[in-house]
Amino acid sequence: QQAAQAFAHPQQPEPLECGMYIGESTIPGAGLGIFTGIDLKIGDEVGHGDVCIPIVDYSTHNQHPRFNPFEDYVWGGEVMGMKMESATGDIEALCPGLDCVVNCNMALLNVAKAIPEYDVGSIHRSTSPGAGAISPYTNGTTRVIRDVPVGGELFKSYGESWFRSREHFSHIPLPPNYRVAQSVVNAFGEIADKHSMHEQPVLANLYSLLLDFRKIWKTRTANAIPPTFEEGLLAVEKDIGATHQPAATRSIEWLNENAKCVDHIIPKDSTIPDAGRGAFAKRNLPKGTVITGSPLHHYPKRELLMMTQQQVGLNEQDGQQQSDESTRHQLLLNYCFGHRESSVLLCPYGVGINYINHNKTLANVQIRWAEDGTSNQRDEWLSFRPNEMAKEVRSRLGFDYVATRDIQDGEELFLDYGDEWEAAWLAHQEAWGGRVDTMAERYVSAYEWNRIMYDVPLRTEDECFFDPYPENLQLRCHYRLLDDETWEDHMDKMKWDSLNDYGYPCNVVDRVEYEGDGMLYEVRITKMAKDRWDKYEGEEDYVIEDVPRSAISFADVPYSTDMHMSVAFRREIGIPDEMVPAAWKQ
Repeated sequence: QQAAQAFAHPQQPEPLECGMYIGESTIPGAGLGIFTGIDLKIGDEVGHGDVCIPIVDYSTHNQHPRFNPFEDYVWGGEVMGMKMESATGDIEALCPGLDCVVNCNMALLNVAKAIPEYDVGSIHRSTSPGAGAISPYTNGTTRVIRDVPVGGELFKSYGESWFRSREHFSHIPLPPNYRVAQSVVNAFGEIADKHSMHEQPVLANLYSLLLDFRKIWKTRTANAIPPTFEEGLLAVEKDIGATHQPAATRSIEWLNENAKCVDHIIPKDSTIPDAGRGAFAKRNLPKGTVITGSPLHHYPKRELLMMTQQQVGLNEQDGQQQSDESTRHQLLLNYCFGHRESSVLLCPYGVGINYINHNKTLANVQIRWAEDGTSNQRDEWLSFRPNEMAKEVRSRLGFDYVATRDIQDGEELFLDYGDEWEAAWLAHQEAWGGRVDTMAERYVSAYEWNRIMYDVPLRTEDECFFDPYPENLQLRCHYRLLDDETWEDHMDKMKWDSLNDYGYPCNVVDRVEYEGDGMLYEVRITKMAKDRWDKYEGEEDYVIEDVPRSAISFADVPYSTDMHMSVAFRREIGIPDEMVPAAWKQ
């Protein structure tokens, strides 16, 4: 109780303009949800894009993989552009913000999953101590795919497999079930069109018979059929989703009273060197404003985020291979909060908060425990010991991020990460400044190599024997070369559309000039290339001729990017002393 009261909860200023809220979901038992404060139309953008943090080989490194507070909150790393960060395929994307809080209602999907952009900005491992300390996967902008009224809850698809893999969701209708149910109500609508209004009781009885079958079937498809005659007519007029909209909508009055605005932050390049992106005020924020509220995930022991590096990797600043065993933390540690006297780590997943950087002098934001009953906060958790927390995967803790003074529109937001964090960062900066390394200076990521070397002819296998590409790069050939037997008829479609186009590992056997100013390539896709290619099971490599340059791209070798460097900065953000409960201290 003392910890919860360390920061008082003064009366809030008058509600500000707000385009997005976090509050109790309209889905029973689903926890928190995201709601719009404005009408949204198809094609609109929602939010401003959040950071996505790769969680690499968690089950491999974690001695207690069953304790995973993020299990229901992560996206598959492969679909979020992160596959090449791991050689094992055990890669997940934690995207704190809208992607972490948004729920799924298969009948009312209204926003599309966002794939982040890859951007390290001006940070380079040879000059910047911030290399590897922040995630390069940012700006995953969400777009509207169905009109949403003011107060409507936002829903993204988790994918059918997410529901099929959880037995307690076996009754939940999935998109194919809603399509069948829609065809059923459409057929009913055709019957209704042939009858006059005074025959409505007959039609109601007919629909009641349909609902009797719904009770008997007890299948996903049966559950997708609207449960009342009136809703059935609405589904005929619009669609089944329209029947779910009223129950999925909160009033603005309710949201202002019971939810928290999460629309006060815009990410931009930080004014702090080596910090990457920063958080900026979207509007004037009076002192005392809760800039955002964030639920928290908890790790009762920080060792759960440890990584033991046993594989050979190109993860040293000097670019050389290593096979020595070493231990370090997941990149996620840099986005979590902790305290020197406790083993507990708290990882926030609110909208925009992971862009707030450290500046002790200019700090204009502070954290405090959320008021009991808001942002997932339950004050009783402040009396739990770490071993008691280990019994619960889902946390009941939350932070509020509060303006400590009046903040102007466009001003960068800063937290004080604590004296220990600042001392660790200064020591890291000093140590980094003393490193002079030719290999690090020559390092180029696949992202940059593709950008600056696209027009340079690709080297053949023989040429690479004498003049190899950097060890952190590998060649990949577009999946259409094997998945589409008619690829030669539409070479223009050989585009790497997004981060999650990976293709297959390949090498260039030969090249020939094409129409004077271009090249066509003969490529070899190895028999070990099983990424997306399950059809080929032969004993020989697969050789394809006349492949255009657009079908070949460079990718990073697993464990070679900045975040895997053993010298990359790792340190949790400090929880203020007065906020740490006695029960958490060791």
